[in-house]
Amino acid sequence: MNAFWLVSIIIFITTTFLLSKVTLKKYQTEIGEKMWKSYGSRTYYWKLLLLISFGITALIVFVLKMVV
Repeated sequence: MNAFWLVSIIIFITTTFLLSKVTLKKYQTEIGEKMWKSYGSRTYYWKLLLLISFGITALIVFVLKMVV
């Protein structure tokens, strides 16, 4: 059971890191520097990023559970 949680956490951290590397600069330039400095814009971005990363992690874990 501990291996399951360890693998899940590693997948979650990895997907969050990769998604942030891909989307962060685009999102910052899209909304502008002044809006990015406001707390609400950054919070919205990170909440959405973590939600998407959680969904991808759940999908990967589900597929791994079906295969193994």
